[in-house]
Formats: sequence, structure tokens, C-alpha cells
Amino acid sequence: MAVLHAYGDDSGTHQDARFCLVLGYIGSPRQWKLFERDWWAALTMLRKREGKKPEFHAVEFFQRPSWQSRESPYYGWTEAKADTFLNRLLDTIHRYCVAPIGGATKTEDFFRYSEFQRRLLTGAAIITTTHWHGDQFEVVDKLLEHQGSPNRPYFIVFPGFLFEAIQKSVGDCQVHLTLDRQPALEAKAGEVFDTFKKHCGLPQAANFGDLIYAESQKKPGLQAADLYAYVWYRKLTGNMTDQLSKAFRVLTKKKPTIPVQDKDYLDNLLAHMTESRAAGIRKGFSARS
Repeated sequence: MAVLHAYGDDSGTHQDARFCLVLGYIGSPRQWKLFERDWWAALTMLRKREGKKPEFHAVEFFQRPSWQSRESPYYGWTEAKADTFLNRLLDTIHRYCVAPIGGATKTEDFFRYSEFQRRLLTGAAIITTTHWHGDQFEVVDKLLEHQGSPNRPYFIVFPGFLFEAIQKSVGDCQVHLTLDRQPALEAKAGEVFDTFKKHCGLPQAANFGDLIYAESQKKPGLQAADLYAYVWYRKLTGNMTDQLSKAFRVLTKKKPTIPVQDKDYLDNLLAHMTESRAAGIRKGFSARS
């Protein structure tokens, strides 16, 4: 059976973030094996830190002040060496058939909605019931308890990542997912994953395999996803440097844009979700007549 592996990471889950993104790459085991060989080779350029395996974190690399610390893997580096290192990572991503997936949401637009709407947008089920009291007709909406995450826009972006991942599945090709460790998100993400598989309506959904969480130190695919998400976050917020711009040009060769959920998108999504409410009202009238 054919298999694809997807690696994903987030950016913008911190407080006051302007965008929230879940991005990554998907490819076959063979492509990932070749990718990992070249990625590990590039990481040999990093200073060795006692007891730690070489690892790339975009925020650590692109924030130059941190290089002043002797604990930094980039301590003492010149700009020329940094350019060589970054080029090797970008060449590795571009060389192999690992396809970019995922998207973003504009957090300011997300938080304009009521808590009820945000819970609905992030996975809560709405139950609409109708009641007659004499000649008066009452409509009651209720969200199931403990559902939805009104303060975590991550959970409106994550299903989009899942959608793009499973769209790559052809025939009976299985899709396995690996995400970077996020203890605060993992339990809920597992619930969203299970719900998506059951209710997304895509025939390929049966091809989903495992969803696991791993330390990025052991998974070059997660480190590449971290780079992709970080660069796109900086681009969306207009906070670019020359090196970030160079990285962005290479990273967008495979896919020049990502979907960004704005108010129009969220309005349409809510309208689609609440059609069930209208159906419930119509059912109530039908029962009365």
C-alpha cells in the first residue's frame, strides 16, 4: 500500500499574534529518507552542544541577537557562513518532492465574533430545537458542553491542514501525520482529527493513518515545517529581512500562496454551519402543521 507522511508545525499561537498558521510538507517515505539525509548533513555545520543533537529552529536562526550567547549554535558565525547554511536547507526543501500544505487565519477577524460563534467555528456542535408554547414558537440553540476552543484560532486552521494533506491521497494511499509537540494543543487536536475523519465528507478520509506528536529534534520534517511557518508568519506581518526575503522566494517556488482565512471566509463558514439551525426551525414548523 502506498503511504505519504505529512509533517506540520504552527506559528502565531502566542498571545497577541496577528495570524495563526499551521503549515508543513507531505511526501513519500523515499523522498523523506533522501530529504533527511541532506538535512542532517547541513546540520553538521552547527556548533555541537553537549548532550544535544543538532537541530534547526527558525526563530533561533533569524533573530541575530541570540547569536551573542555562547549557548547559541550560531555563536561566532559570519553572515557568509549563515548564508551557506540557509542555502543548504532551502536547497534540500526545494530538491525533493515534499509538497507544502496548510494555511492561516487572521486572528483579529476571528476574535471579532462572539464566544458562541468562535466555539462553533472551532468544532463545537450546535443543536437547534424548537418548542411551541401555545401560539408562540421558540427556537433554542445549544452548544454541546466543553466543545470548541473560542480562544484558540489554531483549531480553525488545523482542519485546513488536514484537508490539504488528505487531498494528496490517491486511491488507497494512506496519510500519516506528525506534528511538533504542543502539550496545550495535543488532546484537542486529536479530537478535531477524529471528528474531521468522520464528518469531512471526503472519500479519502478513510485513508488517514496515525496522528502522532514528536520532538522536532528527531524529525527534520518538523524542522522544515518550522522554517516554512516562521517565514510565512513574518511575511504576513510585514516583518521581513533580506535573509527572510531570500528564504521566502525559495519556499514559495513550489506554492506561491497559502490560503488565509479572513472575515469573508469566516462569515461564509458560519453561514454554512448555521444552515442546520434553519433546518431545525423548518422541522419544528413541519411538526406543528
